[in-house]
Amino acid sequence: PNTDSGAFTWNATGSKVTLGTGHDAQQYQVGENRLFHLDRSGERITGDLAGQYVLEKHIHDPTIEDRRWKLVELHGKPIESSEAALTLRAEDSVTSGNASCNTFTGGYAIKNGQRIRFGRNMAVTMMACPDMTIEASFLETLQQVDNYTVGQDGMLSLNRARMAPLVRFVPDGGP
Repeated sequence: PNTDSGAFTWNATGSKVTLGTGHDAQQYQVGENRLFHLDRSGERITGDLAGQYVLEKHIHDPTIEDRRWKLVELHGKPIESSEAALTLRAEDSVTSGNASCNTFTGGYAIKNGQRIRFGRNMAVTMMACPDMTIEASFLETLQQVDNYTVGQDGMLSLNRARMAPLVRFVPDGGP
């Protein structure tokens, strides 16, 4: 998540907010848990890229955040004796963990409806390991997921488009 600070003003009806002043001012229309970036004339941006101009509120989910999750299944195949795990740190929306050999860190965002996105620019150490297949698949899969569920059994599943889980984890102690 990006943050910024500075001056802001509301319009008379409370439906639009302007951040900054002068030529650098940016206008947003306020929606439920989201802001719609407006063009220079104060109108909603339309067209193929309109979705890129919507800022959604990041929410927190204590069910999955601030705990360590151990990888137990990848693309439907059980994973045994792997060090692969991740932690989602609520304080700064940073995920980190072990991809089975190398460690990684990067941003994530949780949205309404149990949607989740991992940052596209994960930092990963570059140690050479005898078998990198689990690691490569695990890191690639994190970029594909768009939602999550926590089952009655306490397992965390990361999914794409509500299909079968791509990755499954079990709680593994503290953060």
